[in-house]
Amino acid sequence: MGLVARIVEEHGVPTLTYCLARDIMAKVKPPRAVFIDYPLGYTTGRPNDVANQRDIIKAGLDALIRFTAPGSIIDLPFTWSGDDRSWEEDMRVLYLEKRESSIMKRQRILGEGLSEYQDVLKEAEKAISATSE
Repeated sequence: MGLVARIVEEHGVPTLTYCLARDIMAKVKPPRAVFIDYPLGYTTGRPNDVANQRDIIKAGLDALIRFTAPGSIIDLPFTWSGDDRSWEEDMRVLYLEKRESSIMKRQRILGEGLSEYQDVLKEAEKAISATSE
């Protein structure tokens, strides 16, 4: 998203990037970014926790006045509790759904003999391999 933000800014539209991977954002250098110490996939907070989500969005917008140089990253005061492992189950379910979808695509391609979809088959097989490890 940081690279997209730079392009959008080049066209005169101000941006703010919320990031979870500070090291990556430091290399990408979006015009303005705020860091949230949450697991990947939870950029704007915990699911169904409207208060937490609102606080994160508001904190990012409030941080806008503190940016002094392009490429700056401001750390927001949010951390995910080390005891809260609920995100792991969410990710496991997501990966299983993706794996199941990939298997179904593969079976359809093989079953119907759709040779023009060989590229799709290769991508599905990569996804299956990645989730099996």
